[in-house]
Amino acid sequence: MDTKELIQFLLNQEKIKNGHEFDSMIFRDEPILKTARQVKNFTPKEIVEFRKQIRQSKLGKESEAYYFYHLGKQMENYEDDYFAINAFFHPTPTYQRMTDEDLRCYFGWRTKVRKNQVEFSSISFAYLYVYELLNQIGVTSPLDGYQKLTFFLEVMTSLHQTMVPLLKNWIEDYIIYYHLDPSLFKKNENSLSHHLLTLFEVSKASEKQIFEAIENLSTYPLKRTKIYQEHEKEVRQIIVKAYQVLDAHYAKKKRTSFFEKNFKKKIVRKVYFFKGALFYFKDNDYQPYYKNAITTYFYQNHQWYKESYEEKKSKELGYFCLTMEILLKPYFQMESNVILSHFSQEIIKKLKQVIESYFNVKRKKVIAIDISQLASIRKQAQKTFDQLITEEEQKEEEVIEEKPQNETFVFHLTKDAFTFLSLLFNHKDYHSYAKEKKWMISLLVDEINEKCFDTFQDNILMIDDNDDVTIVEDYIKDLKGMLQHENT
Repeated sequence: MDTKELIQFLLNQEKIKNGHEFDSMIFRDEPILKTARQVKNFTPKEIVEFRKQIRQSKLGKESEAYYFYHLGKQMENYEDDYFAINAFFHPTPTYQRMTDEDLRCYFGWRTKVRKNQVEFSSISFAYLYVYELLNQIGVTSPLDGYQKLTFFLEVMTSLHQTMVPLLKNWIEDYIIYYHLDPSLFKKNENSLSHHLLTLFEVSKASEKQIFEAIENLSTYPLKRTKIYQEHEKEVRQIIVKAYQVLDAHYAKKKRTSFFEKNFKKKIVRKVYFFKGALFYFKDNDYQPYYKNAITTYFYQNHQWYKESYEEKKSKELGYFCLTMEILLKPYFQMESNVILSHFSQEIIKKLKQVIESYFNVKRKKVIAIDISQLASIRKQAQKTFDQLITEEEQKEEEVIEEKPQNETFVFHLTKDAFTFLSLLFNHKDYHSYAKEKKWMISLLVDEINEKCFDTFQDNILMIDDNDDVTIVEDYIKDLKGMLQHENT
């Protein structure tokens, strides 16, 4: 029985018909509950007062962000139960741009959001709510604001995907601006900044992390090479060990670390927080914010700055990967005719030692001991030991007698580098010769510049993108004399 049937039933009762309670009353059809449309002309006193403040703000000379912040603080705790389908839209939504009904719709929607009841509505409402959180409107602390922002981000992933990238950036800015714990940053293990941090703190990283960092920061695509694709595990392990040895070598013997040789010094550049959002910056005496071991944010002369290493690939790491590929090929029965010239002979020796040590360990066999045959095992072990000593002595003799593959010339250049330099001086076709010998001209140029640097304190060769090489004019005379002396 519905409401009308119930009323009619009651009115048909004899007791009511004969009574006088309703003689003077006139009945009309009237809904028990009123819709939003029916009460739209009703404006709560809070909204009325808020409208006055909005009108005053329009006459003010402060920034839009300033008035947004102060107006938002005024309505920070206001709640409304008003609901209507609202089509309000503005690329930069503010309270000033909203009608009374827009405001009531927004505050009604916001009331539900604060109870974790987020419903699909105007995208402008979503942005306005985020602006409030960024400005600490409706939060008890910066951490509370962060939690509300991350919750809202999860919801927007399904409701308004277009705002997700912006919201992610704003959350990162929020962590820095309000000096929250750096652990709150979502780790992006594919970003160049993450890989930079891995190599900077290489002692704290795993084998997988180090290799991925080298691969992603190197100009030489090691993963695309045949040797990696066929021997992934071995190459990965050796590369990581070699990098660790190289890093330790530079830390001990060089004036700079291998990391800094790769990525130079830190650079400082301006940063702009909450780009695209309505945010009121209060001019405070902000303390520096240390995001991690290589990245710092600081505030100076009304401007935020970021100090960190440049996020780019390294040519030096590219040479390292190429060198390791060349050194490894003989161990996997692959031919290599490429000339090694970028690194010093001392470093090449260390890299070779890493490789040799790896394969020596790999060649060792695990011996299972049967105690019942202990005497026999001891006898056999002694025999093996004597053989190993003999083999080791032979190896040492071979090493002593071994001669370097390439003779050394002026500036301790390899034969190939010296030949290339001679061709260059005599204006010969070094391109064809390099192709025939399978030289990498850029590597030879790097070797010559590096070996000559102590003498000239400058690069003596210049190379362009087409591998065309020229001798710096200032050094032609000195070089010519040295080369003539060498040839005599």
